[in-house]
Amino acid sequence: MRECNEAYSIMLAANETGRPLPDEGELLWPFRAMMHSVATRLNEIDWKNFLNITDDFVVVSLDSIGNWLAEDLKESMSAGKYLMLQKRNLLFDSE
Repeated sequence: MRECNEAYSIMLAANETGRPLPDEGELLWPFRAMMHSVATRLNEIDWKNFLNITDDFVVVSLDSIGNWLAEDLKESMSAGKYLMLQKRNLLFDSE
């Protein structure tokens, strides 16, 4: 978590205006996409070899505030896993 916060601070330092950005999403997208990729790869591991898990176990990449929670959830796992969780009502309704 410390490393992610440090990367976030470095990216925001690129804002030379001194004013808050109206939307940090564009600036943070490359970092978030990389984290989604890591989560997706971790979800390909058969965790049953290491942990006592259920079939709804997932690794998710989220920012500490949850600004993009729905998008981060969807991008962190396979479409099949996402649909399974959705059918079981294990995801919140973001609409």
